[in-house]
Amino acid sequence: MIFNKSFGNYRLAKKLATGGMADLFLAVRQGEGGFERLVVIKSLLPHLLEQDATRTLFLQEGLIGGRIEHANVVRVLDADVAEGRPFLVLEYVAGANLDELVAQGGESALSADDAARCIADAAYGLAAAHRATNRDGRPLAVVHRDISPHNLLVGVDGRTRLFDFGVAQTAASEPGSTKTAGKTAYMSPEQCRGHELDGRSDLFALGVVFHELLTGRRLFARDSYMASLRAITEEEIAPPSQVRAGVPAELDAIVMKLLEREPEDRIASADLVAEELERWLAGRSPAAWNALGAKVAAGFAATLEEDQAVALKVLAAPVQTESTVDLANFRYSGSAPAVAETPAQVPPAAAVAPAALGAAVAVPAAGQAAQATAKRTTRLAIAVALVCAGLALFAVTRQRPVAPASPVAAAPQTVPAAMPTSVAELTGGPGAVRVVYEPADATLFVDGTASGSRSPADIASLALGKEHSLRLESVGFETISFPFTLDSAEVLEIQLQLSPAVPVGKVDLLSEPAGAEVWVAGNRLGVTPLLGVELAANKNFVIEFRRAGASTVRRAIFVRSGANPPVEVKPAVAAVPKPAPAASAPAAPAATARKPLPKTKNADGKYPLLTE
Repeated sequence: MIFNKSFGNYRLAKKLATGGMADLFLAVRQGEGGFERLVVIKSLLPHLLEQDATRTLFLQEGLIGGRIEHANVVRVLDADVAEGRPFLVLEYVAGANLDELVAQGGESALSADDAARCIADAAYGLAAAHRATNRDGRPLAVVHRDISPHNLLVGVDGRTRLFDFGVAQTAASEPGSTKTAGKTAYMSPEQCRGHELDGRSDLFALGVVFHELLTGRRLFARDSYMASLRAITEEEIAPPSQVRAGVPAELDAIVMKLLEREPEDRIASADLVAEELERWLAGRSPAAWNALGAKVAAGFAATLEEDQAVALKVLAAPVQTESTVDLANFRYSGSAPAVAETPAQVPPAAAVAPAALGAAVAVPAAGQAAQATAKRTTRLAIAVALVCAGLALFAVTRQRPVAPASPVAAAPQTVPAAMPTSVAELTGGPGAVRVVYEPADATLFVDGTASGSRSPADIASLALGKEHSLRLESVGFETISFPFTLDSAEVLEIQLQLSPAVPVGKVDLLSEPAGAEVWVAGNRLGVTPLLGVELAANKNFVIEFRRAGASTVRRAIFVRSGANPPVEVKPAVAAVPKPAPAASAPAAPAATARKPLPKTKNADGKYPLLTE
């Protein structure tokens, strides 16, 4: 569906997708003197407004985007609030992401020149992100954490742009935040192990993308999450030329340097990656940009023209009105879409013709044949894969039956009769979804009812205009929930990927007397007694007990998964003795050397009590 609805200073034209964190809309910004601009609105979902962690993550994406101004990064143009919902305004880029581009052309989609151009551009964008600072010049220390073909957009201008900082890490990120964010097959070894990350982690992911572009094959994708982790951290990596003949030796070398498992062995920075690729490209065809842009323009003309046509429809409607137009009225003739509607609904496109938005839309002759079906990715031309608040992966596409068009109205859309329902309780509507999820044996709940199906699960008979929910559970993984609303009978395809549960240990932190402040890794946890404190399992921590007027007591512990023995400071935190009156003060004792830190544990497996 497309519609015309005011939202802040923008007119929403089409709902593109709903992810775990935000709604995505194609929108138009109008101004004085005929100014018009096509943008993308990313708006936080209403039910997440009170979740502080999710809201912070969403606003951080706007903060990062607002501090990066570079030709190879999709720009965040604005951040605002409308109808109580925070939203970001993103640059609209006519193009397709690398995943779509490769899927359309197969193994031979991109030449070595194309691949090198894409990765060089992505490296320029990464370098800009890694150099980003806040207003007072301090580094933001951005780590994207989700470099993948889905988040690299190739425009019809031939330029590759980096986008989607939804799970990025910055200097301000909460200590202990999940380091395994992102798509499993593109994680760095240090991500897999839960280690601290810097920009070199993004360079490993960029090397994975480069390897796949040169070979036409996935590098670390395996049948299971754990198998992918083992492949990333342990398996031998073959140079691209050993997988596909004809890959230049110079590109082989760059790829393998990016894929070094130890960060210090990789190319040191994204700037240096771009420099090495530019040196190689200097001896190649100077038309690499044009050739790449032409491939995108030719392969995705129908989708891009549809975006322009939708914008034309909204601009033709009166401002401040809300109206809907079924997208079934779109049909394709060659590579350009045509609109079949009555003149009373929308004036002829030629009468609008805003040059800033592209060519006018032609009206087809009556009876002209339309394609029987069309599978189009519901996207904003800058984002196909969305990252939800729970750091699991959500991708939303629509598989839409297209009815034959007529000059008056389109035939109504229906869900194919063969679409089975896996949840008998869901009735009363023509909506349908296909849910593809990983792990495939996870339990899927639809509106609170177990579907009883393995992936992919086809769910039919869902009511339109009503919010539904999916919940995916599996032992050893974080449970995620995904709300969605169907606004048409198009079959909505939703891809879900669970993130592995981070093992935690629980420990009681006690002191006598109570009331001591407890600090871990520079963070104040509260005052004693603290019961059931959750800390990352299989890690060492130093617990500090602080009390005004007393010495700090530190206890080093190793946290195991599950329940751990309590950490109790006994005897009580010793008070610092008050100095005696000067008149009767005894001579100061001779200074004694500070005791060295213990190197061994006591018989009970704990380190000796340390005081200072």
